Amino acid sequence: MTPSRTGRRSSRRRHPVDVDSTDAEGVVYAHGGVAGGHSLYSKDNRLHHAFNWVGTHLQIVDADQDIPPGKHVLTAEFAAQGRSTDPAMPGAEGTLTLYVDNEEVGSDHIVTQPGFFCVVGDGITVGRDDASTVTPDYDSPFPFTGGTIDKVVVDVSGERFDDHEERVRGWFMIDRNRANPPIPQADGKEPEMTGKSAGTPDVGALGEADAPVFDTLVQMTLNAFERSGLDPETYLLTRIAALVAMGAAPASYLLNVGAADEIGVAPERIRGTLVAIAPVVGSARVVMAARGIGEAFGLDLLPDAGEEEGAVT
Repeated sequence: MTPSRTGRRSSRRRHPVDVDSTDAEGVVYAHGGVAGGHSLYSKDNRLHHAFNWVGTHLQIVDADQDIPPGKHVLTAEFAAQGRSTDPAMPGAEGTLTLYVDNEEVGSDHIVTQPGFFCVVGDGITVGRDDASTVTPDYDSPFPFTGGTIDKVVVDVSGERFDDHEERVRGWFMIDRNRANPPIPQADGKEPEMTGKSAGTPDVGALGEADAPVFDTLVQMTLNAFERSGLDPETYLLTRIAALVAMGAAPASYLLNVGAADEIGVAPERIRGTLVAIAPVVGSARVVMAARGIGEAFGLDLLPDAGEEEGAVT
């Protein structure tokens, strides 16, 4: 399924279901995983919504009423109110409300994650949460049992709230957390998510204690674009080419490839850039970069067997 971009705009997800009994439980809809995402699920006969912000802040909204047997429409609605006021959590803030049919059963304030949820391969699933889970409140895949999910309708017609500085901050945060994943505890359990990064202290300080350094990186990225005089597509393709030439780590492509996708740069344009620079930087680096970008974003950037073989393989 194609990822739905709900992060910076008001949105509504409606899920018609037929609940056979009070024992019905499982994931109704999930998007993303341990590195960031959201999930709507039933547990202990109540509806729950988890929003995992970049793998560091877990925001849970719980229903205060049971789900009775029968046909219902389960809804999770996010009403965006504007830019997050917390500099440590860039994104859009607003209210997430849960409904069973037309009755409100729970709500709370949350901050949504800018950028993509699928940087580690976790896409959209219905009736289960494959691969890594959005929340430790259940184990993968936690399939929906004791009922039937008719369909899922995602409505993103709400006005989109967008802020370029917030977007850049978000990609830097994702980049940092991918480079420094949570460290497992001695007992083998996953570490609990808190308001601070679970990465190493030195790198975590980049976004927390050393805020001026973090702000400088954001401003450098924004200023470079403004002073370049290039259009957004050319600017981002140029940066991707520079990363390839440097042999950058896959996590370094998150900011630039993610932004390129959001402004509508076609995968063919990224692939064309890789082909163009291959004779200069070497085919090995180009193939490594193409694979890294492809794994992170699900893009097929390498040519088919025999196609342009001399350029990138």
